[in-house]
Order: sequence, then structure tokens, then C-alpha cells
Amino acid sequence: MRAIALARLAARDHPVTIITNCRYLPILQEVSAWIDEVRELSPNLQFVPIAWQAQVHEVQREIPEIIHALAPEVFLVDTFPRGIVGELVRTLPTMKQCRRILIHRDIDPNYLTAYNVENFVRKHYNLVISVEKHTPLHHLGTTTSPWLIRDVDELEQSSNELGFVVCVSGKPEEQVLFEKIALSLSKSGEKVTLLSAIKLQVEHPRIYWTLHFPGIEIINKASLVIGSGGYHTVHECKALGKHLISIPMTRAYDRQRKRCRNNGI
Repeated sequence: MRAIALARLAARDHPVTIITNCRYLPILQEVSAWIDEVRELSPNLQFVPIAWQAQVHEVQREIPEIIHALAPEVFLVDTFPRGIVGELVRTLPTMKQCRRILIHRDIDPNYLTAYNVENFVRKHYNLVISVEKHTPLHHLGTTTSPWLIRDVDELEQSSNELGFVVCVSGKPEEQVLFEKIALSLSKSGEKVTLLSAIKLQVEHPRIYWTLHFPGIEIINKASLVIGSGGYHTVHECKALGKHLISIPMTRAYDRQRKRCRNNGI
């Protein structure tokens, strides 16, 4: 979503290609709102999907080949300076002809230390943009407000019409937890809206499932949000002034508990 937030601006004047391994991309591409969003940016926006279940050696081969074929003038890397599985270690030194920009959010400092990432970034990136405060490498560049796919003034007036909104994100196995939460919340008599790319198994007359893009439009109509401590869940709720009950999840790189603490959740 950060990539699309940038593309909404950049694609007005330049062709933009987003390389992504998002497992939900094929599902989202069938949603009418997604189609409209991309059509608005088209023909200057295209997606190159990488299979999320691809093996390490496949990613290490495929992404450099894609980058070489695209020959970008500006190359932006979101979150992982060395690439998803280190595939940029050999690629970035060959890209002196283009401007290389790291989009930096909070990330586990153990990862940065283990791979001497700060020196790598200093050597191979022209600019570092931190999209969260308190990021480990913020001193290397500039810090902006979090990038969201909608500005607040683009949305309808905030309401509570969707009741408790449960944001089902993260790993597929965590969906069972969110199903149980939704069932528990339904006992309150309040309407419960499940925002999820995957239709869950839970069925209840007061539980409503939606696959809506972008999700911030659903959060804007919540009386209360329950979700993880991920980047979008936290910063969209904060931007909209919505109360969030967070269940910080353990991630290999992301520090969700720290993000919640830094944002008063």
C-alpha cells in the first residue's frame, strides 16, 4: 500500500512499475475498487508479481532479471535494504546509472546489525526516507509522515456505521484468532465487520465480511478497530482518530509492539 500511495503521485508524470510478492495481489486485482484505482493511474502503472511462496534461489534470480529488463531511472526499495532475501546485494552496485532510494520504516535492529546494513545503505543508496519516527536509520536521511493510500480529506465524513471492525491481516494461520475475536465481539450485540482478503469460515447474523480496497475506507466507518500492530493498521487508525485495540504480532523484521508503544496504543 505504501508503494501505491507513492504511485498515485509519481504515475501522473512517469511510468511506475511495482515489483511485489504480496500474496493477496491476485485477489485484490479482482476487486472493482482496485480496478478503478489502477485505471485512474493507468497506463503509467504496472505490477510485476513475484510468487510469495517462491524459493530463495528463485527470488535471487528473478528480481535482478526484472530490474535489469526495466532499467529504471529511479529505484525505490521498501523496507528491506538488501532485498527480500538479499537479492539486491549484488544488484545495487551495478545500478550506478539510476537514483536509489530506501523507504525506511521501523525494522528489527538485529537484522541491521547482523548484515552491517547501515554501511550497506550508506554505500549503495542516494537517499533514505523514513516513513515512521524512531526508525534505526532515520539519521541517514529525512523523515516524513506515514504514507497512506488515502489522505483524511479524501474520505467521507467519519462514522460508526460498521461497528467493531476487525482487521484480519498477517499470516493465514492468524485468521483463526481473528475469527474467535469476531465471535466474542458479536455477543455484545454490536455489529462486527471483518475486513479480510480471505473470506473466513465464521458465520453469524451480526458478523459482516468485506473485501474492500482500500481498507482505510472501512476503518473510517468503525466505532472501534481490532487488529495487529502493523504499519497500516496503526497509522490509518491514528490518522482517522479511531480507537485501536492492538494484538502485536511477532514478525521476522517488524517490531509491532514498539510501534504501538510509540503511538500511544
